[in-house]
Amino acid sequence: MENASPPLLRSASSARQLWTIAIFLHLHILIAADPQLRYQQFTKLGYTLDENKPCLFDCVDGRCRAGVSRELVPCRDSGELAPTFHTIRESSHEYCLSNCGKFGTDYEWCYVDSYDKWDYCSSVTENKMIIDRSFTYDGKACSDECTYRGYHYLWCNTFDRSYSWGKCDPGVFSYVQAYTARGTPCWGRCEKHTSGELSKHAYNVCESSADITEGCAPPALPIAQLNHMLSCLPETNQCPAIPRRRRRNVPPTYSELPRRSRRNVTFTQCVDGLTNNLARIPIMSTTILANPNNPIFSYTMIPAAYTGRAALPVVVRARITPATIRTGPRRDMPSAVTNNLDAMGMIRVGVNRDEAGHLIGSQLGGVETIYNVAPQTRRLNRGEGRFKDYPRWRPSVWYIRDENIRSFIDRTNGTADLTVTVRYDLTRSFRPIGFHVSEVLRNPDGSVAYECPDFYYSNDPDHVE
Repeated sequence: MENASPPLLRSASSARQLWTIAIFLHLHILIAADPQLRYQQFTKLGYTLDENKPCLFDCVDGRCRAGVSRELVPCRDSGELAPTFHTIRESSHEYCLSNCGKFGTDYEWCYVDSYDKWDYCSSVTENKMIIDRSFTYDGKACSDECTYRGYHYLWCNTFDRSYSWGKCDPGVFSYVQAYTARGTPCWGRCEKHTSGELSKHAYNVCESSADITEGCAPPALPIAQLNHMLSCLPETNQCPAIPRRRRRNVPPTYSELPRRSRRNVTFTQCVDGLTNNLARIPIMSTTILANPNNPIFSYTMIPAAYTGRAALPVVVRARITPATIRTGPRRDMPSAVTNNLDAMGMIRVGVNRDEAGHLIGSQLGGVETIYNVAPQTRRLNRGEGRFKDYPRWRPSVWYIRDENIRSFIDRTNGTADLTVTVRYDLTRSFRPIGFHVSEVLRNPDGSVAYECPDFYYSNDPDHVE
């Protein structure tokens, strides 16, 4: 937001507006006089010792900035990683660079971009999904089913007391419960509306339970916690080549294969811990599949409703069998997948631009769906030069390993257990920075023929194998 006096959300009176603006002008003077403040960071939650109130920034050497006066006070470091709070107006930055709270005002705010600019925010950290709700054509949330009820048009009742009903769209939407800067929950979606009465606002708004239209924000993202969980694996790629074995006669059936593979303990603990921790966040998605024609039997995702933009695949587990190996042409990528790739920050320019890369390879039977496709550099996904233009094409290490796995299964009628974990730096973007792959190749009798606990592939556009 600009340095000029910020617009307030429904202040009680002009006097309150003037008082609040004066507070912030005084605050800006304090900031300018204290250059050390510009180096403050918000990475952990801290609290004041006297009143146990939240600090604006980190508790450093037993002191932190607190309250609207931003004075240095004694504090304690809770050791808890700080969540990343959403701003409401998104005029200059989508996320807070400080803690989010009232700090002496009657609404919640935080600093953005530089510490002399602020925005409204929501300090709510609880993530709750609203499932399958319909809306009127004016963007108001239905409080009941959108149906005919004896009329020739669809309508529903609404939460809004001024407009008790409205004609509605029978489609349903699922979204994250959002809140206003005053802490009241939204009735409907929190967004920049493009149609209806709410479209006159240029920032995120919703109809709130206070029966007014207010600026709003989704719950905080625990980006620091997620980054900590997603970085538990080392960047290593010390695995031997896949051995060549003689063909066996009798392939095992899908149901007879053991679900647990003999993997490196560190890798197993990391991936299991990652999926378990994500499962504790209510709207995280871990799905178990049981389709013998789909090699993927489990995947974990961060859904788009959580990030506000893109669905992020995190862990994919698969069992490759002779039945799942793809024999026909590869299918086209659905538009939902390509749209999600763009939302993840897919790089579409440059010699080593991104491509739609399968986590479980297409030639191994990997499906073209959101949980199995992520932006991968051309060099990582295919290799150097024109694809399959010998001898000028040099295939990537990942492509070669997938071919070797397929060759092993073709020769032996064996199986392969694969676990792919996607690595992100969510403080930078939703585009993956790398991929960890665990491989266990089994003979038809279930014995381990080959094992690679963790092979790391960098997704850096400047990386050269």
